[in-house]
Amino acid sequence: MGSAALQVSTWLGATAVTTSSETDTGWCQNNGAQIAFDYRSNDLDRKIQEASGSGFNVWWDQSGSGSLERSLQLLSFGGTVLVTAGMRQRTSLTAGDLYLKNRSVRGFAISNATEDSLRDAAKVVNRMLAERKLAAPKVRVFPVSEAAHANQLVESGRAHAKIVIVP
Repeated sequence: MGSAALQVSTWLGATAVTTSSETDTGWCQNNGAQIAFDYRSNDLDRKIQEASGSGFNVWWDQSGSGSLERSLQLLSFGGTVLVTAGMRQRTSLTAGDLYLKNRSVRGFAISNATEDSLRDAAKVVNRMLAERKLAAPKVRVFPVSEAAHANQLVESGRAHAKIVIVP
């Protein structure tokens, strides 16, 4: 989902700053990211803060492993944190970090999208596909007998592709 979101958002005119594994930063830049950081970098917070300038309009952590409190500090006036992962993540926010700078936190699950929203999104995706502006991520296929190995690759961050398990 991250690579599609990156490509769609930059195609629509957004400036994107991404984090990924070091081996995927090139993929991110080739697909629209103006800046791509290795999320294992020792000084990642400083680099992101410097890249944010006066703050990000939207902060979208698709991994669910980021700190919501930290994300709020990276927003511009009126910025939004988009939450789409981290179902069991707990957080404690200071109300002033939201209302004093008109910031918001918004949740989104595709299963809650309306038919009209899905139709509109499909039009954008289809147009991008027709213009060859949407690149597919790498895919690795594993037989079900190797599902445990495939899971280890995902959990360790060494998959570097979408994983498909087949019977």
